[in-house]
Amino acid sequence: VYLCDRDMNVVTYELHLSVLQYQTAVIRGDLESADKLMSSIPREQRNRVAAFLEKQGFKEQSLVVSTDPEHRFDLALGLGRLEIAREIATEIATDTKWRQLGEAAMRRFNFELAEECLEQAKDFSGQLMLYSSFGKSDKLHTLAENANKAGIHNIAFICFFLLGDLESCINELVSTHRLPEAALFARTYIPSKLPEIVAAWKDQLSKTHPKAAAGLASPAEYPNLFSGLDFGLKAEEYLRIHNPVKLPAHAYPAMCERRQIPLQERVAEWLGRTQGDQQSPAADDEADLEGEIEAEIEAEQTGTREINLPTQPAAAPPVQQAADDDEDLDLDDDVVEGAAAAGDVVDD
Repeated sequence: VYLCDRDMNVVTYELHLSVLQYQTAVIRGDLESADKLMSSIPREQRNRVAAFLEKQGFKEQSLVVSTDPEHRFDLALGLGRLEIAREIATEIATDTKWRQLGEAAMRRFNFELAEECLEQAKDFSGQLMLYSSFGKSDKLHTLAENANKAGIHNIAFICFFLLGDLESCINELVSTHRLPEAALFARTYIPSKLPEIVAAWKDQLSKTHPKAAAGLASPAEYPNLFSGLDFGLKAEEYLRIHNPVKLPAHAYPAMCERRQIPLQERVAEWLGRTQGDQQSPAADDEADLEGEIEAEIEAEQTGTREINLPTQPAAAPPVQQAADDDEDLDLDDDVVEGAAAAGDVVDD
């Protein structure tokens, strides 16, 4: 087609008769004739035809006709054809496409595909949400390592904290030069680490603010300023000895029964046993329950039997049964109790 403007400038446009015939057939609703004409349309005109079909509402046909990966990806997402979108995302290999596909998979509850997309997109926040929701402790540990390598230390810290790996949390804070936060964290959860962290904090602070550094008190020099620290150290040792096994989430109801006994009483019982005193019936029940639970967990891990957690009879109201989770998110509630005991909240 040749066109001419008022200044006598000639412009040419190429119109393919097969494309016009195809569009005419589609508009008339004669899809059978349109399909027969498709073979006569040049390949370089396919994307133009695909855009026309999408505007007419024929997205399935547009997905088949289009040769543009970007266009096909958007069509596949819109139609819910996630497997086709996954193949295209693999070809394109961009973080943006993987994130879009991951969000679409989440909306359709395809969590396996969503996990793959989040890993491919290196979406650490999304992975943290997914793994913590499903209780995948092994994935959380891998995520912490990957986040560390990528310099995303806040994600790594949260992963270690969810896993109950408190020493790794301390190391994470120290390695990022967050010594004040590390000192507060140690005061709450690992009081035995407090003197060395305070010493490192004072050394760091003395380079810029020597007077402020001199005002920092360490429990090694001024133990009288740290109320409850002695009990916190004993509680930390007790928890380290009595929590060698990480329990799955569905062990929570049985552990609640055991932990009806306040931590202070349990630590006192333990100190009495270590000093050769006679063990009380309550301490016997606690030790028996702990041994039974650990034996059940070991049997479950070896596959010798299905887990059947014991419950300890108690007068307290029954704890509502939590939903079973086949994955192994580690719970360590005693750590939280140790946090309160290590701080100033021991008068309860």
